[in-house]
Amino acid sequence: MASREFAVDNAPVYNRTSPLRWILSHARHYAYLPVITVLASILSNSLLSYSSVLVGQAFAWITGPDPALADL
Repeated sequence: MASREFAVDNAPVYNRTSPLRWILSHARHYAYLPVITVLASILSNSLLSYSSVLVGQAFAWITGPDPALADL
């Protein structure tokens, strides 16, 4: 007797010996997701650090000798 009620043809097989192996066996079937996650993290961190640069430039402009609206 099977441990499931229904049988699916070509169902993926997952390693259930430990939680880490279970997660890694799922990630193997969707290999693009970890790559997208890493790329999105790099992009997010780059944009966040660039916003700090922009704030610093704005502060330097405001505290400069003659801040003019045309400099924006």
